[in-house]
Amino acid sequence: MKPGDLVQVDRVALPSFVTENRSDLAVIIKPHYSSVGVEYVLKPLDSGGQIVCSPCDFKIISASK
Repeated sequence: MKPGDLVQVDRVALPSFVTENRSDLAVIIKPHYSSVGVEYVLKPLDSGGQIVCSPCDFKIISASK
């Protein structure tokens, strides 16, 4: 997993304001290291915000080169 990968986020992991009438596709922006391990900052394709998710909350659709 690296920046630029297209991912599909599990809707359970998304906050409610992101799930309403929006896609669950996002792009990995950068890794985020925390006390629970590595998480990733994602930018949803239909939203101006960013979310932080664990790797178990999404799957890679298309890997960047």
